[in-house]
Formats: sequence, structure tokens, C-alpha cells
Amino acid sequence: MLSNQDVQINKMNEDTSVNKFSNAKYLFSFLGDSKVHIIILTVLLIACFGRTIKSYFLADDFGEINYVHQIFAGDWTLFWSNFTGNYMQVPSMSVYRPCLLLTLMTDYLLWKTNAFGYYLTNLLYYLGDVLLVYFIAKFLTKNWSYLRQSLASFFSACFFVLNPLHCESISWVVGRVDVACCFYYLASLLLFIKSYKNKSMWITALAVFSYCVALTIKEMAIGLPVIVALYGFFVGQLDDINSIDEQKISIMTRLKSAWQLSYPLWVATIIYFVVRYLALGTILGGYGGAIGASQSLAAFLRWTDPDTLRRFFFPLNFSLYSKNAIYGNLLTTSYFLALMVIAFKVMVNKFPTKWVVFLSLWAISAAIPIYRLWGIGYDLEGARFYFFLTVPMSLLLPILVCMPTNNTLAKAEYKLLAIGIMAFILNCFVFYKLAYATNLLWVHAGKTVKDVQTAAINIATTNNNMLVLGIPKEHAGTHMILNGYTFASLLNRPFSTSNYSSKFITFQPVLYSPNQLINTSRFKEVINSKDVSGPYIWVQSKKAFVLSKIPITNIKSETFSVMPDSKNDLSKLLIPSTVHHAVFDYGSDYIKATSVKEGDGLRLDHLSLSPYTFDYIEFQYMIEEPVNIMANCHGSCFKFGARWKGANSETAEVLEASENKTLATKVCQIPSRKTTEWQTVRIHLSGAWTWYAVGEIKELMLELPACKNISIRNLCLINNKKVSPVITLSDKHFWLEKNGIMPLKSLKEISIDVSSINGAHALVLELSKPNFFFANMDPEKYSEVIGQKKVYSNTKQLISASAFTFADSGYYELRARALDAHGLPLGEYSDSIVIEK
Repeated sequence: MLSNQDVQINKMNEDTSVNKFSNAKYLFSFLGDSKVHIIILTVLLIACFGRTIKSYFLADDFGEINYVHQIFAGDWTLFWSNFTGNYMQVPSMSVYRPCLLLTLMTDYLLWKTNAFGYYLTNLLYYLGDVLLVYFIAKFLTKNWSYLRQSLASFFSACFFVLNPLHCESISWVVGRVDVACCFYYLASLLLFIKSYKNKSMWITALAVFSYCVALTIKEMAIGLPVIVALYGFFVGQLDDINSIDEQKISIMTRLKSAWQLSYPLWVATIIYFVVRYLALGTILGGYGGAIGASQSLAAFLRWTDPDTLRRFFFPLNFSLYSKNAIYGNLLTTSYFLALMVIAFKVMVNKFPTKWVVFLSLWAISAAIPIYRLWGIGYDLEGARFYFFLTVPMSLLLPILVCMPTNNTLAKAEYKLLAIGIMAFILNCFVFYKLAYATNLLWVHAGKTVKDVQTAAINIATTNNNMLVLGIPKEHAGTHMILNGYTFASLLNRPFSTSNYSSKFITFQPVLYSPNQLINTSRFKEVINSKDVSGPYIWVQSKKAFVLSKIPITNIKSETFSVMPDSKNDLSKLLIPSTVHHAVFDYGSDYIKATSVKEGDGLRLDHLSLSPYTFDYIEFQYMIEEPVNIMANCHGSCFKFGARWKGANSETAEVLEASENKTLATKVCQIPSRKTTEWQTVRIHLSGAWTWYAVGEIKELMLELPACKNISIRNLCLINNKKVSPVITLSDKHFWLEKNGIMPLKSLKEISIDVSSINGAHALVLELSKPNFFFANMDPEKYSEVIGQKKVYSNTKQLISASAFTFADSGYYELRARALDAHGLPLGEYSDSIVIEK
């Protein structure tokens, strides 16, 4: 590491070498001008994210803006509740964010429900973040030569402004929680850096205030005291990290400097935790219910997933770039060139320990608060959680490439610096292309939500009680309409002129669930009502809800067998479907597949089935060594899949556009020991809304797990009455409610009947913990979801709501299952009833 005197000599020599050439002097002066840099950075931001202002609200935006609307409508208790309790009283979260609400209230005051203004605020906050990164880099490198300082600060800000991981935070209104919090977080850091020399009480007070604002926007700012202390420790009594002479500054001097600079933040942090505890009754908080539990259970797997680390440096949206390797190769080239320059500098100089340690600890301080949220999806889902982490990441390469060495800036090093600049320009070009394309997905998602709103209002003016399916929840990593509450808000004031939501019956989840799932029992109750029309299916290409043409027929048979008596007939009905050359062999009553890989399966062709008649595909299997083991089941599960085609060409695209062609799945346990016994499995076809979206079912595909060999027999289609309990409510009207959520105060009696299930002798009822949902949990972890369980020795049982205890407010799920003579589970679970307290 250089001494202070070496750094000053190098700085003077480099500036002198530039001054020898007057033209170069003026060029460097112009390109290094902070005003020019700010203009360029602003242009890059507009070019990359400017189209965001043409988007519309998404997902949670509707709930939060509706909340603000209620405040301005006169319910000011909602406002004060955010200072004395949980943010927006969301039952699945425990967070303290009153200042986030203030940003939304300011926008509502100015823009009402004009999305343009909200996204303009997001972009202005983001521009502030970019400029703060730029000036922080300038302050950290202020003792470097003019050229080095300019390059390091400019490219650090360029890496930050063009980062594709930022799209979710910028182009989703409530994604501003990170953008706005980071603004006050970086502003506080910059003020503390300035106050280090000025020793100004007013600057320190302003820095602490900015830190408090950041904390009450989002908890991510909690790492700031650590960063400020690190700055004080590494800078010591000098002005620049690179100029530290370890022989002259003792550890105690450094610790004293770190404490003197950061202690106001530690005091503020203690006060914040006291206020937080009084408001929330907890210090940690975060997501609760099923969401929080699933995050905790999968945290270790996500932290050890190398794909997440890879996506930090290669942020390619899988839906856009799964078949295009050019951008990944260009990024690899840019990183190789930059690392080559760094390696040369390390060879001729000491390893930049203090820079690496300082930036690494900064990154760790930004990663620890999101330990339960760690992981970036294939389409960059969840990238917003890493907004803070991208700050030290953006600084790392520019600072290490541009740092001075103990030699004067000779021609060889000029060339190396030029190579580093070329690597940066290449990296910025690729980041721009990736960020622009990814952000465009978010803009189109907003436009799709607007199209859904327009189409729904159009059919609402002429119809009542419409059943709708296929409401778009997400696409390629973007959020749209996540749940039924979002859809209802979209069609209600303040987002529409009238309350159109009361005319629609949806099957969206309460909070969040897998994209395909619906409540089949409720669907059949609703569709058979004379007062309901539908189902209407959302078709993206038409930007309209299209009426699905499905004849509703009475069930003539509850079972349709696909296994005929003869081997020849079997080969005509069950047609091998393989893309990997799997070998199929027909027996008298079974079919055996060998060398099966993912994508291979069996196809049932020339069908003419009403989706209202059959709910499950049932079969028996015997398998040898499955190889597509599911990672989230700890190596003990594999799965079967199903997909289908229908007669309705108008809605066929809802299947063709599906990102995952597998429309229904069944997870199976691998036996603990090798067995030759046949295992029975059922795939719930009607549990996926797409089962009802394409008219009569003409083709059904059974997808097999990858394995050495597997045998299938006794394949048939069955009605749910054969395998799952029938639940009847005393008040059937609740099925017609918008989301099918039963208020606890309206829940009277529930009738459960398992008598139609062969072998049933008893039944069991399970009530979930508040805000836990069975569909969101791994089947192996159902014990984490169940709050109460009751067993009844009858096949028919009438119970009242008082049979269970509903202690806490929130959402509960109630479901039933048949038991055999030995008390073992039989058949399948019923659909869940969602109860709200």
C-alpha cells in the first residue's frame, strides 16, 4: 500500500504528464468535468428506464394507493396506525415503514391515480441514487489524480445506473421502497464522509436525520453504522484509503476514529429499535405466516445456490436470453479484461487489501438483512432485494482498475488503463441492452394490467355475476395482478369511476399461490348457478375476456378407464410421446418405458371430454431410480406432470403462451427401500384453471419422470367425488362472493361427507395456522402449516365454527380428508375453505 507521500508524488506526476499535451489537457478537463458526467448519467437513465413513465400500476400498488385514498377520504386513523404499528396493517408482514407511506401520500396528493407521477418520483429518486454513488466514489478517491478519480467515479455510477437488477425497483411503484430508502441511506453516508474533516454538528445532525428517514422507509438502511465505522477505521487520520501508512496509525487510533465518526448512528439505531419494538412487539419482524416459514426453510438452499451469485454478474432474464449466449460471452470478455488489469497492478504493487476489505464488508452489511430473502429467480425475480448490494458491487471494479500504483503513469500502465476503460465500456453496453429489454417487460406488464382493467369494465357494463379465469398474475419475472384483492381494487374507486368489482367472481388466491391453482369445488358450485355467466378467459392477443365454449353436461360416469382388455387396443389409446428416444413396451395391461428423460411421456389422443366431468388422472406406477430428484424436497421426491389441448381455438393461446408447459403436477415420495409394489398416484387436473380454458379436452399428455424405467397401469380419469370429501356450507351464497373468502362471523355449520370414497371409515379436519396456506408449502412440510386437527369416526359429519379456535386475526384454511379402517389417509384432500377473522 502506498504511503501518503507516494500518492501525492504520483498524483503530481500524472497531472504533469497530462499538462504536457495541451489538447489532451482540455479533453481530459472536459470529459472529467462533473457536470458532463451528470448529464451523461442522466441521459443513460432516461434512455434505459425512461419508458417506465408510460406504464401502469402493478400488483401491490393497488392496495397501497387504495390505502392512501382511504386516508384522504377521511380515515386518518389509517395514517397514524403506521406510526404506532405495522405498515398498512398487512397480516403477513411485520415491518415499520411510516415514511414510505409519506412518499405515496405525497404522490397521491399531486397525481391522484395517474401512474405517470408515481413513476416520475421513482426515477427522480433513482437519479438521486446514481448521483450519490458518483459523489461517494469521488470522495473516496479524492487524493487520486484527476484522471483516475474521474474514471473511477464515472464508471462506478455507470455500472449502477445501468444495472439490470434494478428494473423491479424502478418500474414497480412500491419497488421504490428500496430506491427511496437507498437515497437517504447514501445521502447520510456522504454527509458523514464530509463531516469527517469539517467536524460540523449541523452536517452530522442532517446525516443522522437522513439515516432515520431511510430506516423508516425500509429496514435495509440498518447497515449504515457499520459502513461509516469502516470508513473511519480505514481512513484513520488521513484523507484516503490508499494513503494509509500502517506503521504510523495504530489499531486503537483507528478504532477511536471509527467510534467518533459513527457513534451518532449507533445511538440513533438503538432509539429506532426501541420505537420499532413498541410499535410491532418485535425487533426482527419481516414476512410472517406461510411466506416467512417457506423463506426460512429454503434459506440454506438459496444461499448455497451458485446461480444466484452468477446472476449478480450475469443478470440475464431467462425468458429473454435462454437461447442467446452472446451477451453472456460479452460480459465474460469484459470481466476478463478488467481482472487482467487488476492482476497486473497486484503484481507490480501490493494487494489492495483495504479496498477489498472495505467494499466486501460493505457488501456483507447489505446482504445480512436479506438473509431469509436470498435468491434471484431465473427471470430476475426478487432482484429488488439486492438494490443496496449493487452499490459496493458497482464501485469494486472501477476502483480496483483505476487505483494508482507506486510507479508513475508510464506508457505501459496507460495501455492497461485503456484496456480497463474498454472493458468498462463493453460492460456498460451489455448492461444497457439487458436492462432496457428487461425493463420493457415491466412496462408491458403495466400496459397489460391496464388492458385487463379496460376489458373487465367493458363486459361489466352489460353483465352481472361473471366468472373470470386466467387473470394474468406474472410474466417473465414481472408482477401484474397477484391476487383477488388486487383485481377487485383495479375495478373499484379510486382506479375506476364505479365499483365494477362486485360483478366479478374470481378464483385468485388470498395473498399468493402457484399460478395455476383454483378451488375446484367452489368453481363447480358457481358455474352451475343460474345467476352466473362464464367462464370468461383472459386472452392476451385479443386484450379481452373471451367466453369459454364448454357444454356443461351431467356426469354420466365418474370413471373413464384408458386401459382396455387387449394389448393392441392399449397401443392405440396410449401413444408414446418422446423427444429423447425413450423405448416403450406394451404388456397385456401395462406399458413400460425405458431410458426416460424429461419431456418423455404418454399421450391420450382423440378424446372428447367435458372438463366438468373429470377432475383427476389416476394410475399406478412402478419406477426404477428416478433421476430428476426435486432439490426442494431434500432429495426424496420426484414428480409426474400433465398437459392438455382443447377444442376452443379462441382460448388455445392461454396454453401455448404458458411459460411452463406442464399444467398440473403431482409430487411423489421415493420409497425408503427398493420395492416391487405398484404405487397409486393422482394428478389433480381440474385444480388448474387452464383445465376449463380450452373447451372440450381433445388430447391429454402424461409426463413421466426421468428414470431408468417405469411401468404404468390402470390409468383412468375420475371425478373428485370418488377420492375427495364433499364439503357443503350452510350458507352457499358465500361461494358467489368475489374471492370465495368466508368471514368467520358468517361461518355457521359445515357438512363433510366421505361416504362415496371406497374404504372410508372416518375423516380428519385440518385448520391451518393464521396466514399459512397449504398450496404454498412443500407437502413434506405440511406439519408446519397445520394449527389444529380433529378426527371424527363417521363418514358424514356436521360441525360448527366453534369446534375450532381462531385466536389471531388473519386468514385460515380448513380442509378434510378420508381415513381408512386403520386411521390412515385415504384418497385426496378436499379443496380448502378460506376463513377470515
